[in-house]
Amino acid sequence: MLSGNKEKINSESASFKLSCLGTTGDKLTGRAGLSFFLRYLDNIGLNLLISRFFGSLRKSSKGVKVVSIFKQVLSFFIDGSSRHLTYFDQLKEDEGYAASLESDSAQLCSSHSIKRFFKSFSFLRTRLFRQLYQRMFLWRLRIEKPDVLVLDIDTVVLDNDDANKRAGVSPTYKRKKGFQPFLVKWDRYIIDAVFRGGKKHSNHGETVKNSLDYIVRLVRNGYRTDIPIIVTCDSGFFDQKLFDFFENQLGILYVCTGKMYDDIGEHVAGLSDDAFFIVEKHRSANECSQWKCTEFFNGRKSWLKERRAIYTVHIMESNQRLLLGQESIYYTNLGDSDELTQQLKEAGGGEYLEAAGIVKLAHQRGEAELVHRHFKEFGFQQMPFKRFTSNEAFFYMMVLGFNLYESYKWDICKETGIVPLWCQPNTFRRRVIDFAGKIVRHGRRTILKVTMQVRERLQLDRIWVLCNRGPEVLLI
Repeated sequence: MLSGNKEKINSESASFKLSCLGTTGDKLTGRAGLSFFLRYLDNIGLNLLISRFFGSLRKSSKGVKVVSIFKQVLSFFIDGSSRHLTYFDQLKEDEGYAASLESDSAQLCSSHSIKRFFKSFSFLRTRLFRQLYQRMFLWRLRIEKPDVLVLDIDTVVLDNDDANKRAGVSPTYKRKKGFQPFLVKWDRYIIDAVFRGGKKHSNHGETVKNSLDYIVRLVRNGYRTDIPIIVTCDSGFFDQKLFDFFENQLGILYVCTGKMYDDIGEHVAGLSDDAFFIVEKHRSANECSQWKCTEFFNGRKSWLKERRAIYTVHIMESNQRLLLGQESIYYTNLGDSDELTQQLKEAGGGEYLEAAGIVKLAHQRGEAELVHRHFKEFGFQQMPFKRFTSNEAFFYMMVLGFNLYESYKWDICKETGIVPLWCQPNTFRRRVIDFAGKIVRHGRRTILKVTMQVRERLQLDRIWVLCNRGPEVLLI
């Protein structure tokens, strides 16, 4: 009986079984989504800015154009199939991949070409990346039009502990040797970055002041003069001099995580129950987290004045009471200035003036930390070169690719709904980039062919229109 069923099954599936292996001369690609992404880059004017900032890197007219190298490196990050530069040697032999980049195989770079390209960067030339980020920042502001601008400053540790010796690699606060770049983030974007060695702490030198001073002037002159700007940061930036700079020179608001000293605990212990209030956060309809909070003015011994402080202790997590909840204290100037307060109210950010709103801003730093996770998944932590400037250029290129990936999700994927804005980079790659396509030449036209199921599922007709609509997403 069993043998009869087995023979029946084998006979039914015989016509579908592979009988031999063959080859085809067709140009096939498994990364057909790269074509749409690159078309998007062409139509936002990125190539013009790259030529303007980095065109002089090309020393000979015989070499590959700088714009083409940028395109290939950005595609390497978006693809994410490999974390090794030798992967460029494999891609150079793939005619289908070259066609998806709208290029010829002869124009694709080998790993040696990519290494020579990054070794050609100097300290002065890598600074041009930051100017490019600032152009992109203004571009995104004018498209997304926020009424209140919330920036987050932080450092990110790039773990190079088990890599070969790299210039600038030194022990970090995470007890790993690596680099510790300084980042300024807005929503999902990294709007400024400074590549630094691992021993440089959060508020090292004048980096924070110089970066925020330029960004604030950029926003005031290029976007809106009256937009309220709030900076959030952790205890690594807990410095009275920095607070004075925010208040007196920049005229911006801030919320900074402080340090829990003994005198703060003693003061809180002496307060009555009436001095406390509860802040809740509902993760879902059935899950609730709570913090017990109180507000007072506090200043350290070296401070010239006291500042508004919000003390919190975590008492419930996902409906479970905590016996020893984490204590935190946040310092802010929200509500101190009548002019900034009125400006914030007119912009619709009045909720941030309340103590509960300040706690909410401090807790939103968790979303800012997600940017680090997404950034590391998008690129990688171990830098490929031994020279500091080469790794600096490579890191800045990775930041550029990450920002373009985020802008692509907003401008293209948001309207089609194929992936959420806060999806992981690998989710984006598997859904939006990794699908099969066949590239053919017919009637003096190059055509990308995909299956009807993929075309309908990913709404490729709609994506094609969005990627080609130039003026609405023109990069300034």
